Amino acid sequence: MRAAGSSAVSRRFTRPETRDWFRAQHRAICESVMAGDVEAAGEAAEAHIHATHQALAEVREAEARLQVSLRRLNGGHVSARREGDR
Repeated sequence: MRAAGSSAVSRRFTRPETRDWFRAQHRAICESVMAGDVEAAGEAAEAHIHATHQALAEVREAEARLQVSLRRLNGGHVSARREGDR
């Protein structure tokens, strides 16, 4: 399950729109820090942390749905691939 999760996370965070969205958040944090605006930097950092948690929750939910689907396809077994299968 970890490999599937890692793959899901990789896909989620390497999509151009997601990557650009996180870059914009990082830029907002950096610009606020460079301007000496502590309040804006803190707000931008909190928004970024919240968005990251939300994105990871979505990945976990998608992974859980995938695992249920794989078990159904495999007749209820835990793994979609049995040992020795190639």
